[in-house]
Amino acid sequence: MQVFELHFNPKNTEDRIIDAFSYQPANIYEKKLGNLYMTGELNQAMPQNSRFLNNLASVIQKEYYSAGLKKSCQQSLQDSLKKANEFLDGQVQKANVSWLGNLNFSTLSFSDFALNFTKIGDMKIWLFRNGELLDISQDLESQEAEIYPLKVFGNIVTGRLAQNDKVIVLNKDVFSALTQEKDFLRQLEQISDEKGLKEFLKTKKQILTEVSGICLLILVNEESTAKQTLTFHQDVPKFSFRQTFKIPKIKLTIPRKKIILVLGLILILVVGFFIFR
Repeated sequence: MQVFELHFNPKNTEDRIIDAFSYQPANIYEKKLGNLYMTGELNQAMPQNSRFLNNLASVIQKEYYSAGLKKSCQQSLQDSLKKANEFLDGQVQKANVSWLGNLNFSTLSFSDFALNFTKIGDMKIWLFRNGELLDISQDLESQEAEIYPLKVFGNIVTGRLAQNDKVIVLNKDVFSALTQEKDFLRQLEQISDEKGLKEFLKTKKQILTEVSGICLLILVNEESTAKQTLTFHQDVPKFSFRQTFKIPKIKLTIPRKKIILVLGLILILVVGFFIFR
């Protein structure tokens, strides 16, 4: 498996933070859980949130690998997203709300060809297999969280990868710019190594200098273990995936004192209106 992180003009805007995070098992106990990848984008970022993405990724990574051999990849990801929701709820309780509606984030785990992922916001996740292109994050985009005003981590999508599959994660700006090019996704599907990727990027230099964003490209190739390779020497079935593990949604509560103050202000404005008519 080869993984490429592509950052496009990361310093293009001062109020946007874009980053990617890659984690591998640190010991034999974590090996069962495989690799963990995250991409994040925070728009209209305030100075105090300069490490917001790093902190969120750290919460997910720490909880994901904490179980070791005790949990499956799906259960570990489920529990890590619960922790992520608790982290986000904690930020709101601290009156840090500028990230609401401005956070785009994806989390993917890979172990023995098993793929588990989720996302919030405008991240796009595509699968390339045998000439077919699938937007495997599409169903997640149709799910609205019952909170104001952000879609936080909800369901997990699970599936099975095959030899020579490609998974690509892009933020909205990079996706929009590249998909304007004819046969962009088909060209990307032909990439099989670092050399091919560099050649592809040369042809897109003009449009890539005009956007700011991130792209995570994962190639499932012969570098996987022999046992895994042998499993896929014949024609493989089409990628199928299902949604599992509904994550409890956080409720962004507003302190009672603030509600009373707001109602009091409204009452004063109404009384003033009738006095000075």
